[in-house]
Amino acid sequence: MVDPEHPAPIPVKVPAALVPRAYVNYDAEVRACLGLPLMLSDGIQLPPMTAGRLMAWEVVSTPFFLHSDTCDPLDAAAAIVLASCDSKEIPALLVEATAANGLAKYPILKKRATEWLHAHYTALAADYLRIVEWLVVTPATGFVMRDQSPRGAQREWWFCGEFVGGVLAPSCRMLGVSFDDLLWRVPLCAVGHAVAQHDASVGVKGIERPPDRAVLDRLMEEAEARERRGELHPWQRIDPINYPLTPTQSAANPALIGEWQDILEDWHRRHAPAPPADREPTQQEKEASTPA
Repeated sequence: MVDPEHPAPIPVKVPAALVPRAYVNYDAEVRACLGLPLMLSDGIQLPPMTAGRLMAWEVVSTPFFLHSDTCDPLDAAAAIVLASCDSKEIPALLVEATAANGLAKYPILKKRATEWLHAHYTALAADYLRIVEWLVVTPATGFVMRDQSPRGAQREWWFCGEFVGGVLAPSCRMLGVSFDDLLWRVPLCAVGHAVAQHDASVGVKGIERPPDRAVLDRLMEEAEARERRGELHPWQRIDPINYPLTPTQSAANPALIGEWQDILEDWHRRHAPAPPADREPTQQEKEASTPA
């Protein structure tokens, strides 16, 4: 039974032209693809994120990746250490301690993160939003241009063998680099855009910057309310062919059916081809009718 105070969402078709593209920090994106670092307020430099470092994050299950708005500063520091240290140090940082959980499971990493936090806490606090954008958002701008349809249940691991075989291995061939370079030296932002453009080149549709979710959600909410009130959407009056009357609208307001028919008939009248006598003859027709 449907709760009248919380009705189920109505599938609504909102014209894509009404939804602006999501904001992209193009400066950060280009700097990442060029391999340039982010400079923090205390002079510390953070290199662009790479695939191997992202996989290292998942090994330690860092809350910084999915919950950067609420994670503990020490967890953020651990993520930054993994994102900025020499790649040869990472195996030592990921040595596990027995019978431990969370960051405590990696005592060497925890020690390094504690030292980093003590030395750079002021910069972490001052530059936190920039750090999150640089390490979490910017590396994904290419990947989010690909198919954004729901993938079903959340997988337990995202950056596992499927990621290596389905994304990284083909990217080595596309970019002409070794797997080791791809893991530790090629900016992940560049990898994502290479994969997206490769998809587009082989005919995959919808490779584009994603829509602004906040605007889309607002338009959907407004459109659902109109549907339940039995009102036409503005775009249905302009383009009734591609946006026909919906069952929800006609059920909520049966009188809308007659109004809809008038709009549709008017559209056909305005778009009907002109009778031969009412249109200007083409140049070819003029030449054909001129005596030799």
